[in-house]
Order: sequence, then structure tokens, then C-alpha cells
Amino acid sequence: MGSWRPSVEKKGHPKELPSVVRSKWRLLRVSDRAAQNVVTTASKQRRQLVQRRLVACLGTIDDLGQRLWLEALRGGIATAKQVVWISDGARGFWRLFETYFADIAIGILDFYHAAQNLFKAATIWLDGRTQKARGWFAAARHQLRHGPTMRVRMEIEQALTDPQLGDTSRKVLGNLLGYLDTHHNHIQYHQ
Repeated sequence: MGSWRPSVEKKGHPKELPSVVRSKWRLLRVSDRAAQNVVTTASKQRRQLVQRRLVACLGTIDDLGQRLWLEALRGGIATAKQVVWISDGARGFWRLFETYFADIAIGILDFYHAAQNLFKAATIWLDGRTQKARGWFAAARHQLRHGPTMRVRMEIEQALTDPQLGDTSRKVLGNLLGYLDTHHNHIQYHQ
């Protein structure tokens, strides 16, 4: 049984394609814009999604920012009672927030991304998935969610003063401290 390989004709002569076809990867940048209303019933208030739009482009993060801003204007951002920006910790998205939305929106770091960084630090610093690591992570995650967040930061600073702390743990905890400092205004979940 023979193998089949595609061929391309060039000026009437078949030419085999190279065995390894090179692909050009392109990054699709996507953002989700949603609008909610508060619906009041006899017993309680709840939020109801009234509009959701995806904004995407194959361009740069700046191209996405321009499209996102135009979509926000189209969606009524100028008259919205409250605007909230929820994002992971990626620098590019927070740069978009600062450029286009910081004056009119509340910026919130996605809690699950923040908790993921706490877990990463706990597993490296406290020797994997031990009871001690799980206990510290659970307490730190609760403290991060319900505040004040400075207590988590103080524990990390305390750990960094330990002379027996290994280089890898020191680096990971330092990175976590930088992450928490960068997003200090975005992790006040208890407010």
C-alpha cells in the first residue's frame, strides 16, 4: 500500500509539498462584554444578563483595545450606572484597562487567577500538597477573598526573611509578592 502526498502544480509540473508544512501561528485576542440589570422580585434582588458580546481580533492587543472601546461606547458605557472590568493578571489587558477604562470602571482581578497564584506559591514553598501547604492555601485564599489582603502579604514577607528558605521558594514568593502589589487595587474583593 503506497502513501499519498499532496502535490502542487507549478507551471504545469507537479511539485511535492515539503514533508513538514510550516504553519504561521496567529494569536486571536478575545474579550467578553456583558451588560446586566438588577431585577427585584418580592423576596430578593438578582442580576440578570441582558446583553453579551464577544470582541475579537487577529491584531495586536492595542487593536483589541480600540475595538473593545468602540463596542463599549456602542453598548452604552457612557450612561452605565456602574462599569466593572474583570480580568486575569495579564499585563496587556490591564494596560487596556488603564488606557480606556480606568476613569470609569472598577478593575477587579479574577479571583480564581489570584487563588491559582497563591496555590502555586504554597505548593513550592511548603513542599507540595502537604497538609501544611493545603492549610496555608485555604487560609490565605479565605483572607484574600474576605480581607484584609495585607495579612496575606505580611505572611509572605515574613516567610521571605527566613534564612533557610530555598532559592526556588524565595523566587516564587517574591513573584507572588510582586503580583499582589501590582494588583493591590484590584484584589479588594471584600469591598
